[in-house]
Amino acid sequence: MIIAMAMIGILATTLLWMSYMNYMIKVADVRNKNSFYSAEEVVEQIMAGLRQTSAEAVGVAYRDVMANWEDLATEDQRYSAFATTYMDTLIDLLKDSSMGSGYYNREKLKAYVDTDVFNGGPGDPEYVGVDVASWQNGAPAGESEMRPEMEMVNNNSIILKNIYVSYTDSENRVSIVQTDVCMDVPKLIFESGGSIDGLYEYTLIGNAGIDVTGGGTTTTEGSIYAGTNDTDGGGLNIYPANTLALDGSRRVISKGDIVVEGPAASLVVRDMPGEDNRVYARNITLHSGTVSLGSKTYVANDLSLNGPGSKATLSKEYYGYGVSTYNGLPGEPLSSEGKSLVDSASSSAIIINGKNSTLDMSGVNRLLLAGRSYIGQASTRTEADEIKAGTRVTGDPVMMGESIAVKGGQIAYLVPAECIGTRGDETVIGQNPINSEQVNDIEEMFAPGGAGNEGASGEGEQTFHEVDFNKKVYRLGDRALSEFGVTSMDHIRKVNVQYRGNTLRYYYLVMDETNAERYFVQYYNFNANKESIDRYINTYASGGILLGDFEAPDNQYTILGNSLVSSVLADSGVTLLTRVDQSTLNPSEGGEGGTPEEGGEETENPPVDPDAYTETGTNADEVDKDKQKDEAEVLGLSAGIANTYKALTFNLTEDASLVPTDPEVAKNYYVFNGVIKETDVEKYLDDNHKNTVKYETDSGLKAILTREPLNVSAVDDQTRLIISFDDVLVDKNFTGLIIAKGKITVNPASVVSIKQNKMDLYKVLEAKSEIEGDAITPIDMFVNGNGSMQNGAEAPTVDDAGNLIIDYGEIVRYMNWIKK
Repeated sequence: MIIAMAMIGILATTLLWMSYMNYMIKVADVRNKNSFYSAEEVVEQIMAGLRQTSAEAVGVAYRDVMANWEDLATEDQRYSAFATTYMDTLIDLLKDSSMGSGYYNREKLKAYVDTDVFNGGPGDPEYVGVDVASWQNGAPAGESEMRPEMEMVNNNSIILKNIYVSYTDSENRVSIVQTDVCMDVPKLIFESGGSIDGLYEYTLIGNAGIDVTGGGTTTTEGSIYAGTNDTDGGGLNIYPANTLALDGSRRVISKGDIVVEGPAASLVVRDMPGEDNRVYARNITLHSGTVSLGSKTYVANDLSLNGPGSKATLSKEYYGYGVSTYNGLPGEPLSSEGKSLVDSASSSAIIINGKNSTLDMSGVNRLLLAGRSYIGQASTRTEADEIKAGTRVTGDPVMMGESIAVKGGQIAYLVPAECIGTRGDETVIGQNPINSEQVNDIEEMFAPGGAGNEGASGEGEQTFHEVDFNKKVYRLGDRALSEFGVTSMDHIRKVNVQYRGNTLRYYYLVMDETNAERYFVQYYNFNANKESIDRYINTYASGGILLGDFEAPDNQYTILGNSLVSSVLADSGVTLLTRVDQSTLNPSEGGEGGTPEEGGEETENPPVDPDAYTETGTNADEVDKDKQKDEAEVLGLSAGIANTYKALTFNLTEDASLVPTDPEVAKNYYVFNGVIKETDVEKYLDDNHKNTVKYETDSGLKAILTREPLNVSAVDDQTRLIISFDDVLVDKNFTGLIIAKGKITVNPASVVSIKQNKMDLYKVLEAKSEIEGDAITPIDMFVNGNGSMQNGAEAPTVDDAGNLIIDYGEIVRYMNWIKK
């Protein structure tokens, strides 16, 4: 790890410097015992002490930068923070509290000097030593006082002014040194550390996923990463009767899905006040589980509440950033195999399929839902497992107009029954779905060899339409399907379902996103339709679909589709959020003439009953377009988030430029080999004929490298780093970092906590191998594991051990030197 090496180098160099200075002082002491002391030796000891103090301040400042690395996003920000902390630390260590921060304490400088030197040793005449009066005065005794000023210059230097030493030796000779001392900020460049800048924020990195199973609650400090695998998909999976509480987790990243499998299963990501903590996932799926996210949340596809009693509580910011506008319609591009590009897995929505569920987004102040829900996705765990196993085959899904959808709402997208099977003006089938007998009836009504593939056969009044696109539909405000872009069988998707030994065929409408939104608003505006939809919502989302105040000036809600949400102002408790201008969807005037009771002729197209509709705007709230991002902005934002997610699931950085653009090349890269030198480490194990190697520091901290499955209960409590090429079972409390190429399984029945200890991790990276003569340390196994800080723009100066060397002799220097 680049940063670790630099950190260890600085700490080691600091200790070496302090030891070296103490040694030099002793040498000077012996040398001068055999000659004479002078004012110059006194000042040199002061300088040695100040350089030691500078080294202490460097350590404090560097640790501060490390602790806030993610928030300090750029090199400039990191150096600025380092310089500020360094200067503040120096001032705090040197200031005279009685005089204020603008003055240093001469007694602290005096403490750097050996007592026998400053005051004279045993047996020396009384006049030997430093003239205390002139020392305190900063000038010859009797002259005007020169105060111990401590001046900050350009935020990169501190000058200690008016150091005056008058020294009388045993021969009664007087030497005088008058000087200022300048203490500069070290010129360090904090470079990006390649693939593992944020490594020390992590406690669990499971390349094949993370499972939480066994029953109980585990609290985990630090960030976690859950990858994928070809067996069960991987991701982060929390099984029944388990709770994973993530505390101080700046990043929770799942390359696959986050699945909370109830009952009594929950995921809690606690808020980090003042921190930019985030959750990234492909999907978040609850099967009667609960999730509470006190973080920004980024989901590539859907948040799905599939099991009864599921509950999702979101706060801060939620970004469902997946955008897909393809629906298999004419004119859309096709794949290289000539197939439709319909991809419901790239369209972010929130879907509620489980009864008595709750979606609480009242704490969300930034909301983006860039996609729409689709009909044809798995709505239960069983269906999802069947699709994954290949035992359930689904056709192309059907795009709905909603970004927040509830099970049952798909009835709006069934072709109106009166449009199914018409001959002339007569409806001869009039059902949706239809059974197998009616399927046969429709096939028989097509003329042999006729235009049946187009959904119609015959001529004039005898023309048979499988779906009539021009028939006026009472429940759509007397509008025809063609008014919503449905003009051919290309806009119809047939879905066959087995039901009680029979086959039912459903006819669904296929529309682009604009027409789908318009269609749903028109459909929902009819009272009977609205009552049916609201009944489903109050059944499946009985706990409510709660939003924050989307009209508040500081909140921004961008929802590209329609959304049915809870409302205390609506009689049914439900309202529709939409971007559609409802004034364009008033019911049409209907047919001319009247009914027999009115003396007119009965028609197939009677006037629309205005009482069948509610007043425009009562059912729905139009979202203020001025407060939303437009679609171009959404596409740009979504692309940026997608690139960040791709990079994080590549090597835990947010730099997408490092990800190979060739898919064939990229598939050979994953987080484990983006962090660990996989090939080199395996060769190292082979060369040493080992499957497991242990490492230990002088203080007893341990690290383990293994290519075998490992149970944490089998390792020492002082183990701070585990690198495994296989699976790891966390079956006891652990402090440190676990990196597994396989899956990490946490058993809350025996694990109460998994904790961070960054300083111990820094130290254990330099632990010594148990193999005799082995110079490899854990840090050598990491990608980019050597050197990250540079002096100026040049390569860093290091000692034989690779430790970064800082020349404190240049940082702490004389100014205005006068010797008499």
